[in-house]
Amino acid sequence: MKINHMYISFAGGEPTLVPNFLDLIKEYNFSRLPNIKKSLGVITNLTQSKKWWENFIESTHDIEHVHISPSWHRESLKDVSLSRKKFAEIFYMVQKANRYRKHKISYYITMVLPPSQFDDIYSDALHFRVNKVPIIIRAERKAIDGKMLMHPDYTDDMIETIVNWHDDESKSPSFFHKDETGMFYYNEAEQPIALGKTNYLGWKCHAGFDYLIIKPNGDIFRGQYCNDKPLGNIKDDFELYDEPKKCITPRCGCSSDMNAIKFLGKNT
Repeated sequence: MKINHMYISFAGGEPTLVPNFLDLIKEYNFSRLPNIKKSLGVITNLTQSKKWWENFIESTHDIEHVHISPSWHRESLKDVSLSRKKFAEIFYMVQKANRYRKHKISYYITMVLPPSQFDDIYSDALHFRVNKVPIIIRAERKAIDGKMLMHPDYTDDMIETIVNWHDDESKSPSFFHKDETGMFYYNEAEQPIALGKTNYLGWKCHAGFDYLIIKPNGDIFRGQYCNDKPLGNIKDDFELYDEPKKCITPRCGCSSDMNAIKFLGKNT
């Protein structure tokens, strides 16, 4: 299989607290990968200092696409106002760096709005929107009959607010779901996941073909929540699929897994 694009995404926990994380990023930045486009994503609580993020920005200058996705957790913040300031300041830092970078960094804050805290966290989202900081808001999920579905305590108005929110009005819907009642389109993956509209059972999927997940113990799976055995371990030899395989998971429950290409065809 010819690889022309390598995308590595770090999540946690808090991945930036891994010792020598910046050294790892620098190694990826300066690695010689002829004819391969490099991309990098980091899902973070912005635990590190602003100085640390300045070093991160410098350490990624040769990577074609870098995305920082800070997660907003009001319930764990000691000082909401101070945290609002820090989240915005790092965004402004990225904006300033983008004026001079060959490859731009994208940045948006993600927020989960539980029904019990909806008004407070929605006020945080509006604060960032007024200050021109990109935001994605998401529904809280809860285990219902063994499936992670949208929390049942949402009102219709809350659901409408979440589904209709998007800071980039020009962006086309990225995900769709078709059933006997019609076709539904969504701006980002968390919306259909929360609503339970992610059944791709039997579809061909690129998970395990050109997309994989590495767990903390080094085990490699074709997806975060795919119903499958490990493909191997990062410390040993392993092989990816030589072609897309049929989905064997009744419901796709991870926004990263949702980004793996899925399709129906005559031979599916």
